[in-house]
Amino acid sequence: MDNFESRFKKKLNELESTLFADIPDSTLKMAAKMVQIEIDKNFNSLGRWDGAGTGLFNGGGVKWSDLSATTIDNYIKSGHYQDMRPTLRRTGGLFRSISVRTGVNQLFVGANVPYAQDLQEGTFNMPARPFLTVTDKCLEEIFEFLTDNLDNRAGKAFDRYK
Repeated sequence: MDNFESRFKKKLNELESTLFADIPDSTLKMAAKMVQIEIDKNFNSLGRWDGAGTGLFNGGGVKWSDLSATTIDNYIKSGHYQDMRPTLRRTGGLFRSISVRTGVNQLFVGANVPYAQDLQEGTFNMPARPFLTVTDKCLEEIFEFLTDNLDNRAGKAFDRYK
């Protein structure tokens, strides 16, 4: 019995490795595209977060906080008075720096400007305006997409035993 159990667990681990290893690049790129679309929606909506957390999975329906009076005064003094909403697109640098890319079995999401973390998480003087967030609906769609892909791979893996 122990021998059978040991062999069964080994085969199960092999099957798991087959299914979860080497996720096709096209599958990851589609998931990355779905995340990028969510981030674009965040900017176009002036925020879509849960109002509590600042992580990638804290998407929701809360808009970013309004600009402070001091920030508005500074914008007017510097000539940036065309839009007094927290668009996070005053110069476009933050938006252009956002990267959603794939690696081997991984998805990377980030922004490469020095102030990105301050905007995402907030500071002592500035409220958080999380822009790298994904809503629950999008997570469900990504999960469904990945599950469908996994189901297809599982079917092919089991076909050889028919």
